[in-house]
Amino acid sequence: MRVARADQSQSSSAVQLLSSTMEIKFDEIPELTLQKTMAKFDEMILDMVRQQTGFALERIGEEIPDSQSVDAKGKTLDAELMLQVLETLQMEFHSDGQPHQLHVFGGLFTAERQKAIDEQFQNDPDLQIRLDEVIAKKREEWRAREACRKLVG
Repeated sequence: MRVARADQSQSSSAVQLLSSTMEIKFDEIPELTLQKTMAKFDEMILDMVRQQTGFALERIGEEIPDSQSVDAKGKTLDAELMLQVLETLQMEFHSDGQPHQLHVFGGLFTAERQKAIDEQFQNDPDLQIRLDEVIAKKREEWRAREACRKLVG
């Protein structure tokens, strides 16, 4: 399947079959209650969710252009790496100029690391200035994109 993106780039990905099975053994049938049956369905559903999540993350990884990704190269997530990530991303802002909350996932992005990064920015005025500069630059880029949008009507 070929898909055109807003930036005119192309994406093509194959359809992939995902499946899961539920097994009930003959000797389990006499003791099979509604709760036990539902637990088996839950296991099957969780297996499908794991497969779908893995498939989606694999496709995302394949489709993200190099210009929109950052290789951490085994480093721990810190303020410097976060600045690099923010510089790479296309950010969106609310009408009042506040950035939309970023939703991130992956092994680097833990609550503990985010707390440590927040502390780094709070305790280092130079890092905070650089963060403010990146956000200001991204806000101006967003305003320019918004100003160039074609309005339908």
